Amino acid sequence: MTLTIKTAMAELPILSTLEIVAGHKGINNVINWTHIVDQPDMIPFVRPGMLLLSTAFGISQEVESQKRIIQILSETGLAGMIISIGKYFEEIPDAMIEEADRLNFPLIRCPWNIPYVDITYAINGRIIREQISSVEDSIPIQKELTQLVIDNGGLTLLAERLSNLVGNSVEICDRNQEVLVSYHYQYKSLNQESFFSVEEKKAIKSIGLLYFSRINPTIRYIKKDTHKNINFEMLLSPIYISDQVFGYIWILGTDKQISEFDYAVMEQGTTIAALIASRDLAIHNAELRGKREIFESLMTNDFTEQNSSEWYETAKKLGLKEQYQVLIIKNLPFFEYQQGYIYSFVDYKIKENNVPGTVFEYGNYVVVILTNILQSPAEKTVDFLFREAEIRKIKIVAGISRVASNIQDFKFFLEEAIESLQIGQAMYRSKPATWSLDRLGFFLSNSEKREPV
Repeated sequence: MTLTIKTAMAELPILSTLEIVAGHKGINNVINWTHIVDQPDMIPFVRPGMLLLSTAFGISQEVESQKRIIQILSETGLAGMIISIGKYFEEIPDAMIEEADRLNFPLIRCPWNIPYVDITYAINGRIIREQISSVEDSIPIQKELTQLVIDNGGLTLLAERLSNLVGNSVEICDRNQEVLVSYHYQYKSLNQESFFSVEEKKAIKSIGLLYFSRINPTIRYIKKDTHKNINFEMLLSPIYISDQVFGYIWILGTDKQISEFDYAVMEQGTTIAALIASRDLAIHNAELRGKREIFESLMTNDFTEQNSSEWYETAKKLGLKEQYQVLIIKNLPFFEYQQGYIYSFVDYKIKENNVPGTVFEYGNYVVVILTNILQSPAEKTVDFLFREAEIRKIKIVAGISRVASNIQDFKFFLEEAIESLQIGQAMYRSKPATWSLDRLGFFLSNSEKREPV
């Protein structure tokens, strides 16, 4: 069980004579450790989640300075502060009480005759015992989640397992905070959308949560009301592959209070997420290399009677059949560093929606070969890709070939899709759109070829 201000005051006998005089709305703040500081500049010696103990020796007698120290300590993320009364302060100053109430920062009055060593011994001892218990509890968690990787489970199954273990909702997102999977604990269901509203995402960005998680890759606790648009407590942990951030795991305190057990689950879950992501990335890269080799073979070897059987076999590995369409996609404006992201986005959405086709990169373009145009014609496919891109604030443009009937004409129809996109961009630069020859005024039958413009 996580130790909060409230539970510590209720359950530890040494604190029975102490009194919370301000910040009562913050009594559910989690205590990670205690620390004694008695000098004017306290900030370098405190960390988020600590319960600070002070004799008030280093606290100024000036009202504005007293308010300011409460503001700074609250912003640092301390659980609260205990101040001894009777020597340097007869009572905790009204200015500090008023500011602590305003910020929901627990301020605790302690009689001078209570030794701080006894308080720290009681609180830190309780925390250590809970951590030992948490480690013991984490062993079966580690076994269960490791088995998930062995069974070839993915991030979706991981989010579900983590959610059921902690009794709270879980979200896994990429490094740009785009949702990969959200699992709603209360409804036992996967969500297509992120738990976070636009306002909450802005709040997360404004207080630098993702930035600080990258420079200090540890599990981070975010308490409710850290920002006016953060409405529940959370745990956040970055997922690293080698030395690069792949994404983040969130445990959201939407159903019950975050506990010490959640920290243990998050620690194991982050490790397993990195293993899953590394495995999937290796598989993805192998598939990409294979598809690129096949594609380059099609592009460099002309169709002849002598190589027809080999050519047909190569084409079929890409899913080419007698009727297909070629879809070309490019991000707008084009930035080379975004190309990999656009490819991953298109490839993921094509697979997620069971669209028959193959996705690969070709220069500055993402190419989709659609192999069942009755089920998924290019216009229908590109429309849903545009909708998904708009949700993620990605701007893309697309070119579509006519329906191709012969495998040996693949290169021609690939160039046709590229040309449609290039002509469309040249004529209509202002907004994302999809272009094909008929939309551009070239009315040709599917069997008719024309000279490139």
